[in-house]
Amino acid sequence: RKESSAASDVYKRQDLRMVNINGVSRREGDLVTDLLLLVEITEVGVVLNYEDYSFLVDILEDWQNDP
Repeated sequence: RKESSAASDVYKRQDLRMVNINGVSRREGDLVTDLLLLVEITEVGVVLNYEDYSFLVDILEDWQNDP
């Protein structure tokens, strides 16, 4: 499938990785709030850091979408 291949190629290129958080496009290293850092965008979610505590937000299980 070309779609999967293209998505995988984009994921492999760190300079192209982006995620939308609260309506704002973010990249690795961006501050989401004053204390919340977007550490890494992974294939399954994002790694965030809050006051030196890192955690994974799984986009399939933990992500909330307001209607």
